[in-house]
Amino acid sequence: MESLKRFVDAAFYTRNTPGWERLLRAVFAATLLFPAVTSRVGLLAAGVLVASAVGLLATASTGFCPACYFAGRRMLARREPR
Repeated sequence: MESLKRFVDAAFYTRNTPGWERLLRAVFAATLLFPAVTSRVGLLAAGVLVASAVGLLATASTGFCPACYFAGRRMLARREPR
């Protein structure tokens, strides 16, 4: 139960992906959405691509990646407002 509490605290209060990686995730998400939106793939493949893109966009927008957390990636320090 303690590990779940640490995970929730980390998920809502800290980021573990740097800015360049967040930008790269957003670009990859757009790249995945393109074939799904333009109907260049089948329905099942489009669903998988859209689901993957949503996951990438979620981690890009929040700055928190659960897989990176469980792999032991170091959390980034919070910056104080200027």
